Amino acid sequence: MQELLNNPVFQAAIAPFMIALISGWLLNAVGTRLTGIIIVLGFYLGAVLIMGIQLQPLTSTRKILIIGLVALFIGWLLDRYRLKRPLNIALLSTLGITAALWIAWPLISRKTGMDAWLPAFSGALYASWLLNSTTKLISHNTRAASTLFSLALATSIAALFSASALLAQLTGALAAATGAYLLLNLFYPQQKAGAIMMVPATTLCALLAFSALIYAKLPWQCLIIMAFIPLTTRIPTPQRLKYWQRMGLTLTYSLIPAIISIIFVSRIAQPPPF
Repeated sequence: MQELLNNPVFQAAIAPFMIALISGWLLNAVGTRLTGIIIVLGFYLGAVLIMGIQLQPLTSTRKILIIGLVALFIGWLLDRYRLKRPLNIALLSTLGITAALWIAWPLISRKTGMDAWLPAFSGALYASWLLNSTTKLISHNTRAASTLFSLALATSIAALFSASALLAQLTGALAAATGAYLLLNLFYPQQKAGAIMMVPATTLCALLAFSALIYAKLPWQCLIIMAFIPLTTRIPTPQRLKYWQRMGLTLTYSLIPAIISIIFVSRIAQPPPF
């Protein structure tokens, strides 16, 4: 049993997928509107298996896990109180900027000038863009889940090529949990993504990619390419198609920038440690 729990594939893929699938089935069975939380549940189960439950030393990765929980609370607040659009943008931008600066603080404190602030600014911009663009999709279940899946998958594989197995595992867990949500969507198209799903999952994905940029070898161009994923997901699908066909087409659209970013990083990075 211990050997299974220590298996990287089980930690980063099987366990997050199964817990998200089972919890999603149970939540849909009782008719709750909180089914979006299953992605966070799956991710944090994978994170515990991968990293344990220790918070010390407070590394950038552990900071991301803490920020993810704060983002979960913010997502719940946005679903409950429905802020006006300007306040929504301000809150999400503040979350993205503050989180990126906290993650980048060790780099900022060691360096000066553009060497310190340019990466921090890029991370803040990337996180803020993703948060504000993905939350526009919360009323479009398939588009929301497809965006998260493609973002997490692209980040995971790009991090692996960038010599960061830990970040690749964590984003792999996020992709696996989102895959379970997409699968459930075939049987429960009425489930709602909500800000409780999009805010924490997007925050985690953005910060894990940013961490790979400043602490590993992820090329900055990958962030620009992946930033197009929320846009390609909005490409309309023909209404004459069946639901599962439209769902597959939307997922395909979202995977286009993801595949481009993976090809790009594979061409310029060291081969992954298989």
